[in-house]
Amino acid sequence: ETREVALPDGSQARLNARSALALDYSTAARRVRLLEGQAYFEVAADSARPFEVEAGGARIAALGTAFDVDRHLPGGGVGITVTQHEVRVRTAMSNLVVGEEERVVVAADGHAGAVSRQPRATALAWLDGTYIAEGRPLAEVVAALRAYQSGWIVIQQQHLDLLPVNAVLDLRDPSHALDVLAAGLPVRVRRVSQLLTIISEA
Repeated sequence: ETREVALPDGSQARLNARSALALDYSTAARRVRLLEGQAYFEVAADSARPFEVEAGGARIAALGTAFDVDRHLPGGGVGITVTQHEVRVRTAMSNLVVGEEERVVVAADGHAGAVSRQPRATALAWLDGTYIAEGRPLAEVVAALRAYQSGWIVIQQQHLDLLPVNAVLDLRDPSHALDVLAAGLPVRVRRVSQLLTIISEA
């Protein structure tokens, strides 16, 4: 299930499947914790109260903006994609500004990777139930599908995690999406039961 949520200040949050937020609004600041999952924020202007999202070890401060925060990534990473204006991303190890149509991934240890280009249409395809993978590692793609799958999807061999994927997948039909991956990659998909799917080397 995805859901659109109106926040108390007039900002909007679109929640992906298996996502949860916690709010901490005060007279001085607007703080949101993304407890799990993925959310797209369209921030209402309020110069007196900064808007900040905490996700894992990253704090994302809006600089008059719209942006996506994704905790579905493997290994506890957080993906931040900006679709309008810019945000400031702070971690224990990094402090950087991410601009419009740019993406950065913050690892679980707080290390921020290189900023890359990310078209708005690609970043927000999930709002329409689509996942667009353009050279994304298989582990990241599978992590996105897990949110829509009733059960576990396991990649059996670790070296398969980094296989690059170029595909357009239907998030609402993860079983078919896995078949699409098997057709285009040197992998095999085995459905052991309704609750367990294993991806292994073909």
